[in-house]
Amino acid sequence: MKIIIAGAGAVGFHLAELLARENQDITLIDTDEEVLQHAATHLDVMTLWGNAASIHVLQNAQIEKAKLFLAVTTSETTNLLLAIMAKQMGAKKTIARVNNPEYFEKKTKENFKKIGVDVLISPQLLAAQEIHRLLKRGSFTDLFEFEDGKISIVGFTLDTTCRLVNQSIGGIDKENEEFIFKGIAILREHETIIPQSDTILRKGDHLYIALVPKYMDTAMRFVGKQLQPIKRVMIAGGSPLSFRVAQILEKEYSVSVVVKDKSLAKRFVEELDGT
Repeated sequence: MKIIIAGAGAVGFHLAELLARENQDITLIDTDEEVLQHAATHLDVMTLWGNAASIHVLQNAQIEKAKLFLAVTTSETTNLLLAIMAKQMGAKKTIARVNNPEYFEKKTKENFKKIGVDVLISPQLLAAQEIHRLLKRGSFTDLFEFEDGKISIVGFTLDTTCRLVNQSIGGIDKENEEFIFKGIAILREHETIIPQSDTILRKGDHLYIALVPKYMDTAMRFVGKQLQPIKRVMIAGGSPLSFRVAQILEKEYSVSVVVKDKSLAKRFVEELDGT
Protein backbone atom coordinates (compact mmCIF):
# COMPACT_ATOMS: atom_id res chain seq x y z
CA MET A 1 0.00 0.00 0.00
CA LYS A 2 1.34 3.44 -0.91
CA ILE A 3 1.47 5.75 2.12
CA ILE A 4 2.66 9.36 2.15
CA ILE A 5 3.64 11.04 5.41
CA ALA A 6 4.07 14.81 5.55
CA GLY A 7 6.31 15.71 8.48
CA ALA A 8 9.39 13.74 9.51
CA GLY A 9 9.50 14.89 13.13
CA ALA A 10 9.02 12.63 16.14
CA VAL A 11 5.46 11.58 15.23
CA GLY A 12 6.13 11.20 11.49
CA PHE A 13 9.34 9.24 12.06
CA HIS A 14 7.64 6.91 14.53
CA LEU A 15 4.72 6.26 12.19
CA ALA A 16 7.10 5.63 9.29
CA GLU A 17 9.11 3.22 11.43
CA LEU A 18 6.02 1.22 12.42
CA LEU A 19 4.58 1.12 8.91
CA ALA A 20 7.94 0.22 7.33
CA ARG A 21 7.96 -2.97 9.39
CA GLU A 22 4.81 -4.01 7.52
CA ASN A 23 6.56 -3.61 4.16
CA GLN A 24 4.44 -0.67 3.08
CA ASP A 25 5.48 1.68 0.27
CA ILE A 26 6.21 4.84 2.28
CA THR A 27 7.21 8.32 1.15
CA LEU A 28 8.30 10.79 3.84
CA ILE A 29 8.15 14.53 3.04
CA ASP A 30 9.83 17.32 5.00
CA THR A 31 11.58 20.67 4.49
CA ASP A 32 14.44 19.75 6.86
CA GLU A 33 17.17 17.94 4.91
CA GLU A 34 18.94 16.80 8.08
CA VAL A 35 15.79 15.17 9.44
CA LEU A 36 15.16 13.46 6.11
CA GLN A 37 18.74 12.21 5.97
CA HIS A 38 18.35 10.68 9.42
CA ALA A 39 15.14 8.93 8.31
CA ALA A 40 16.74 7.71 5.07
CA THR A 41 19.64 6.10 6.94
CA HIS A 42 17.49 4.46 9.62
CA LEU A 43 14.28 3.49 7.82
CA ASP A 44 13.33 1.62 4.66
CA VAL A 45 11.39 4.57 3.20
CA MET A 46 11.57 7.01 0.29
CA THR A 47 12.31 10.60 1.31
CA LEU A 48 11.30 13.74 -0.53
CA TRP A 49 12.59 17.21 0.33
CA GLY A 50 10.15 20.07 -0.05
CA ASN A 51 7.05 21.78 1.24
CA ALA A 52 4.17 19.30 1.21
CA ALA A 53 1.78 22.22 0.66
CA SER A 54 3.28 22.55 -2.81
CA ILE A 55 1.23 20.94 -5.56
CA HIS A 56 4.47 20.13 -7.41
CA VAL A 57 5.88 18.29 -4.37
CA LEU A 58 2.69 16.26 -3.91
CA GLN A 59 2.70 15.37 -7.60
CA ASN A 60 6.33 14.19 -7.29
CA ALA A 61 5.23 12.02 -4.38
CA GLN A 62 2.53 10.51 -6.65
CA ILE A 63 -0.28 11.61 -4.40
CA GLU A 64 -2.88 10.26 -6.84
CA LYS A 65 -1.67 6.72 -6.06
CA ALA A 66 -1.70 7.11 -2.28
CA LYS A 67 -4.05 4.87 -0.34
CA LEU A 68 -3.24 6.82 2.81
CA PHE A 69 -1.94 10.36 3.42
CA LEU A 70 -0.87 11.44 6.91
CA ALA A 71 -0.23 15.10 7.72
CA VAL A 72 1.69 15.16 11.02
CA THR A 73 3.75 18.35 10.92
CA THR A 74 3.94 20.54 14.04
CA SER A 75 1.34 22.96 12.61
CA GLU A 76 -2.27 21.80 12.84
CA THR A 77 -3.35 24.47 10.33
CA THR A 78 -0.83 23.13 7.84
CA ASN A 79 -1.94 19.56 8.50
CA LEU A 80 -5.58 20.37 7.79
CA LEU A 81 -4.67 22.17 4.58
CA LEU A 82 -2.43 19.28 3.47
CA ALA A 83 -5.12 16.69 4.11
CA ILE A 84 -7.67 18.68 2.10
CA MET A 85 -5.21 19.15 -0.79
CA ALA A 86 -4.22 15.47 -0.76
CA LYS A 87 -7.84 14.37 -0.89
CA GLN A 88 -8.58 16.70 -3.80
CA MET A 89 -5.54 15.35 -5.65
CA GLY A 90 -6.57 11.72 -5.37
CA ALA A 91 -5.47 10.31 -1.98
CA LYS A 92 -7.95 7.66 -0.88
CA LYS A 93 -7.83 8.40 2.87
CA THR A 94 -6.39 11.35 4.78
CA ILE A 95 -5.36 11.79 8.42
CA ALA A 96 -4.43 15.10 10.05
CA ARG A 97 -2.68 15.70 13.36
CA VAL A 98 -4.35 18.47 15.38
CA ASN A 99 -4.38 19.72 18.98
CA ASN A 100 -7.50 21.87 19.27
CA PRO A 101 -10.02 19.89 21.39
CA GLU A 102 -12.93 21.66 19.66
CA TYR A 103 -12.07 19.84 16.44
CA PHE A 104 -13.02 16.51 18.04
CA GLU A 105 -16.64 17.46 18.59
CA LYS A 106 -18.85 15.19 16.50
CA LYS A 107 -20.32 17.89 14.26
CA THR A 108 -16.91 19.48 13.63
CA LYS A 109 -15.34 16.14 12.69
CA GLU A 110 -18.20 15.52 10.27
CA ASN A 111 -17.64 18.92 8.66
CA PHE A 112 -13.92 18.24 8.25
CA LYS A 113 -14.70 14.90 6.63
CA LYS A 114 -16.93 16.62 4.07
CA ILE A 115 -14.03 18.79 2.90
CA GLY A 116 -11.47 15.98 2.76
CA VAL A 117 -10.08 15.31 6.25
CA ASP A 118 -11.16 11.75 6.97
CA VAL A 119 -9.59 11.27 10.40
CA LEU A 120 -8.25 13.62 13.08
CA ILE A 121 -5.62 12.45 15.55
CA SER A 122 -4.08 14.15 18.58
CA PRO A 123 -1.07 12.59 20.35
CA GLN A 124 -1.78 14.90 23.30
CA LEU A 125 -5.37 13.74 23.58
CA LEU A 126 -4.39 10.07 23.27
CA ALA A 127 -1.75 10.48 26.00
CA ALA A 128 -4.22 12.29 28.29
CA GLN A 129 -6.85 9.58 27.77
CA GLU A 130 -4.25 6.90 28.53
CA ILE A 131 -3.34 8.61 31.81
CA HIS A 132 -7.03 8.81 32.69
CA ARG A 133 -7.51 5.13 31.89
CA LEU A 134 -4.56 4.07 34.03
CA LEU A 135 -5.83 6.06 37.01
CA LYS A 136 -9.05 4.08 36.79
CA ARG A 137 -7.12 0.88 37.47
CA GLY A 138 -4.71 1.91 40.20
CA SER A 139 -4.20 -1.66 41.45
CA PHE A 140 -2.69 -2.91 38.21
CA THR A 141 0.73 -1.69 37.15
CA ASP A 142 0.04 -2.54 33.48
CA LEU A 143 -3.15 -2.43 31.46
CA PHE A 144 -3.33 -3.04 27.71
CA GLU A 145 -6.46 -3.20 25.57
CA PHE A 146 -6.91 -5.14 22.34
CA GLU A 147 -9.65 -5.54 19.73
CA ASP A 148 -11.08 -2.09 20.49
CA GLY A 149 -11.31 -2.83 24.20
CA LYS A 150 -12.89 -6.29 23.94
CA ILE A 151 -9.91 -7.96 25.60
CA SER A 152 -7.57 -6.60 28.29
CA ILE A 153 -4.20 -7.81 29.47
CA VAL A 154 -3.37 -6.68 33.00
CA GLY A 155 -0.16 -7.03 34.95
CA PHE A 156 0.36 -7.01 38.71
CA THR A 157 2.98 -8.03 41.24
CA LEU A 158 2.31 -10.97 43.56
CA ASP A 159 2.94 -9.62 47.06
CA THR A 160 2.34 -11.17 50.48
CA THR A 161 -1.39 -10.43 50.32
CA CYS A 162 -1.91 -12.15 46.97
CA ARG A 163 -3.73 -15.48 47.26
CA LEU A 164 -2.06 -16.84 44.10
CA VAL A 165 1.41 -17.18 45.67
CA ASN A 166 2.64 -20.82 45.74
CA GLN A 167 -0.25 -21.98 43.56
CA SER A 168 0.02 -23.53 40.11
CA ILE A 169 -1.59 -21.94 37.06
CA GLY A 170 -3.68 -25.07 36.53
CA GLY A 171 -4.81 -25.09 40.17
CA ILE A 172 -5.86 -21.45 39.99
CA ASP A 173 -7.82 -22.15 36.82
CA LYS A 174 -9.73 -24.98 38.53
CA GLU A 175 -10.41 -22.94 41.65
CA ASN A 176 -11.72 -19.92 39.76
CA GLU A 177 -15.30 -20.14 38.51
CA GLU A 178 -16.02 -16.42 38.21
CA PHE A 179 -14.10 -15.55 35.03
CA ILE A 180 -11.78 -17.14 32.48
CA PHE A 181 -8.26 -17.04 33.94
CA LYS A 182 -5.56 -17.02 31.26
CA GLY A 183 -1.94 -16.54 32.33
CA ILE A 184 0.02 -14.86 29.50
CA ALA A 185 3.48 -14.28 30.95
CA ILE A 186 5.45 -14.09 34.19
CA LEU A 187 8.31 -11.68 34.75
CA ARG A 188 10.52 -13.29 37.42
CA GLU A 189 13.55 -11.15 38.23
CA HIS A 190 15.24 -10.82 34.81
CA GLU A 191 13.52 -13.84 33.22
CA THR A 192 10.30 -13.93 31.19
CA ILE A 193 8.34 -17.17 31.60
CA ILE A 194 5.45 -18.40 29.47
CA PRO A 195 3.32 -20.16 32.12
CA GLN A 196 2.21 -23.77 31.77
CA SER A 197 -0.45 -25.58 33.78
CA ASP A 198 2.13 -26.79 36.32
CA THR A 199 3.96 -23.45 36.67
CA ILE A 200 4.10 -22.40 40.34
CA LEU A 201 3.72 -18.71 41.10
CA ARG A 202 6.14 -17.15 43.57
CA LYS A 203 6.09 -14.06 45.73
CA GLY A 204 7.53 -11.16 43.73
CA ASP A 205 6.46 -12.53 40.35
CA HIS A 206 4.92 -10.01 37.96
CA LEU A 207 2.01 -11.84 36.34
CA TYR A 208 0.16 -10.86 33.18
CA ILE A 209 -3.32 -12.27 32.61
CA ALA A 210 -5.87 -11.82 29.80
CA LEU A 211 -9.52 -11.22 30.56
CA VAL A 212 -12.72 -9.60 29.35
CA PRO A 213 -12.88 -6.01 30.74
CA LYS A 214 -16.27 -6.52 32.42
CA TYR A 215 -14.58 -9.00 34.80
CA MET A 216 -11.85 -6.56 35.84
CA ASP A 217 -13.21 -5.91 39.34
CA THR A 218 -13.96 -9.62 39.82
CA ALA A 219 -10.39 -10.46 38.83
CA MET A 220 -8.97 -7.96 41.32
CA ARG A 221 -10.96 -9.44 44.16
CA PHE A 222 -9.96 -12.95 43.13
CA VAL A 223 -6.23 -12.24 43.13
CA GLY A 224 -6.45 -10.37 46.42
CA LYS A 225 -5.99 -6.88 45.05
CA GLN A 226 -8.10 -3.96 46.14
CA LEU A 227 -8.92 -1.08 43.81
CA GLN A 228 -6.96 1.89 45.09
CA PRO A 229 -9.42 4.79 45.26
CA ILE A 230 -7.51 7.73 43.79
CA LYS A 231 -9.08 11.06 44.70
CA ARG A 232 -6.32 13.66 44.38
CA VAL A 233 -3.94 14.11 41.47
CA MET A 234 -0.97 16.48 41.18
CA ILE A 235 0.47 17.37 37.78
CA ALA A 236 3.97 18.84 37.66
CA GLY A 237 4.66 21.07 34.67
CA GLY A 238 2.77 23.47 32.45
CA SER A 239 3.03 21.73 29.09
CA PRO A 240 0.08 21.47 26.68
CA LEU A 241 -0.22 17.83 27.74
CA SER A 242 -0.49 18.89 31.40
CA PHE A 243 -3.34 21.21 30.48
CA ARG A 244 -5.16 18.52 28.48
CA VAL A 245 -4.78 15.97 31.29
CA ALA A 246 -6.10 18.46 33.83
CA GLN A 247 -9.10 19.19 31.57
CA ILE A 248 -10.02 15.51 31.51
CA LEU A 249 -9.24 14.63 35.14
CA GLU A 250 -10.83 17.63 36.87
CA LYS A 251 -14.29 16.21 36.10
CA GLU A 252 -13.63 13.26 38.43
CA TYR A 253 -10.65 14.13 40.66
CA SER A 254 -9.29 16.92 42.81
CA VAL A 255 -6.50 18.16 40.54
CA SER A 256 -3.56 20.44 41.30
CA VAL A 257 -1.09 21.68 38.68
CA VAL A 258 2.32 23.05 39.64
CA VAL A 259 3.81 25.48 37.11
CA LYS A 260 6.81 27.79 37.38
CA ASP A 261 5.61 30.57 35.08
CA LYS A 262 3.04 32.94 36.63
CA SER A 263 1.47 34.00 33.33
CA LEU A 264 1.02 30.36 32.38
CA ALA A 265 -0.50 29.63 35.78
CA LYS A 266 -2.96 32.48 35.21
CA ARG A 267 -4.01 30.99 31.87
CA PHE A 268 -4.53 27.60 33.51
CA VAL A 269 -6.72 29.21 36.17
CA GLU A 270 -8.78 31.05 33.57
CA GLU A 271 -9.33 28.10 31.26
CA LEU A 272 -9.71 25.22 33.71
CA ASP A 273 -12.87 24.82 35.79
CA GLY A 274 -11.94 23.11 39.05
CA THR A 275 -8.18 22.57 38.99
